[in-house]
Formats: sequence, C-alpha cells, structure tokens
Amino acid sequence: AQAAAERLRDLGPKFVLITRGAAGVAVAGPDGVFSVDAPVVDAVDATAAGDAFNAALACAVADGRAVEE
Repeated sequence: AQAAAERLRDLGPKFVLITRGAAGVAVAGPDGVFSVDAPVVDAVDATAAGDAFNAALACAVADGRAVEE
C-alpha cells in the first residue's frame, strides 16, 4: 500500500492516504512515505468506518492540523 500511495502521489496530489482497515493507513506526502497503525478496538460494526475516517481527517486538516498528526 505504501508503494501504491507513493506512485499515486507522484501523479500530482500533495498527499495520498490509503486506508487498510485494521492494518491502519499508508500515507505518502512531501516528506516521504509512512504508515500509521490503527488503534486496537473491539469493533461491533465497521459500516462507514472509512467515511468516518475521511470526515475526521478533513475536519482536522481544515482546522489547521498537519496530516501527519
């Protein structure tokens, strides 16, 4: 996933994030490629988990936080 994120980032966007469910997220940005582990939770239903992740990320970035946070 990290290699795919890097290839996609090379096409022009500043950041590419690929969510990997329980394996976390792969991030490719101007400072390199890295992974962030998913928190360990006792999931009851993963419906819309990706939507919730994207919404939280968008709100954090709009609030001035760095993607790396």
